[in-house]
Amino acid sequence: MDDLRAADDTNGGLSSVIEVQIDPDGDLTLRAGQQTDKPERLFHVCASALRRSSQVWKKMLFGPFKESKPAFGPWVVNLPEDDPEALEIILNIIHANFPLVPNTPDLFELYEIFQMANKYDMIPALKPWAVSWLHVAENCQKGTNRFEGRERAALSYVAWELGQVELHRQMVKELIMYSSLSEDERMVSQKVLLDDVGPIGPPGLLEILHRQREDIINTLPLQINSVIRELMFNDGCCVDKRATCEDRKHCNFIILGSLMRGMGDTSGGVGLEVKCARMEPVASFMDRIRGIANEICFHDGHSTRCNPGPKIQFMLKKITKGRIVKLTKSSIQKMEQRREEFGLGPERARTPEEIS
Repeated sequence: MDDLRAADDTNGGLSSVIEVQIDPDGDLTLRAGQQTDKPERLFHVCASALRRSSQVWKKMLFGPFKESKPAFGPWVVNLPEDDPEALEIILNIIHANFPLVPNTPDLFELYEIFQMANKYDMIPALKPWAVSWLHVAENCQKGTNRFEGRERAALSYVAWELGQVELHRQMVKELIMYSSLSEDERMVSQKVLLDDVGPIGPPGLLEILHRQREDIINTLPLQINSVIRELMFNDGCCVDKRATCEDRKHCNFIILGSLMRGMGDTSGGVGLEVKCARMEPVASFMDRIRGIANEICFHDGHSTRCNPGPKIQFMLKKITKGRIVKLTKSSIQKMEQRREEFGLGPERARTPEEIS
């Protein structure tokens, strides 16, 4: 900003409060950020400009609430939970200070901007920057293999707000695949408690993720557990038609023994079924099953069809490839509507690598 300076604190010294002249002739001061990890800011703004920008501002500032203009003294409204940097961008949009609105904010700035715009019912006001901000989101998507939970959560929400169905779906999938459960059964993605990061999409999405995660971890071991039961209680996996009954029995023993060895190598114990540990990420559980399947051995000279490993691997890939995340119809419609409101046109088709 042209006019940024530290404000005096009550003791007459310099504090970390930053004063920002959004409108030097403004009649209202917004005090933001007291409960955030960023320096507090005082914004001098025009109350009428805020009133015209959205019904939320209008009701808050000109309704029967404590934020309305006092009969005497300065008009100051406290917004302690508002991110001061994101609020500054929103206020610059309201006051037509367009050169001060960033075209290429970073991912977390974009996340906070959309949250702030949503809070004050100002999403339509972001339309002039939608295309450039979509480029930011798409560029971020290229580096998700280096992301951690907080970045994935932020990009999931930004994609939702920009109406990008497949990008949102991909981020939700990655949140699930890298997720585990905390001791109190809350969802954790790469050491980040998702309850604590703010919105990741539409309301109620986290509960949907919980259910879909449960479905996936129950489905992943179905094939390998079926193999174990077949070996333990039925005819086994040996299908070599040339083998004698005794050789088939030995083949099944070899397969079962190698399965148990694989279980011991990957999880430190053996059992009659493979289970996902509560604090084990879904992707790690899948890798563990894959590791067990890779160690399966069978009778020398028997048909490779005796080996159940490839089928286990195939089923793992089938379960986790592509659109494993089921978005609600209303959620998809909402994103399509947002894309239309922003004038973004049809969503870019994603490559097989991007949706795998």
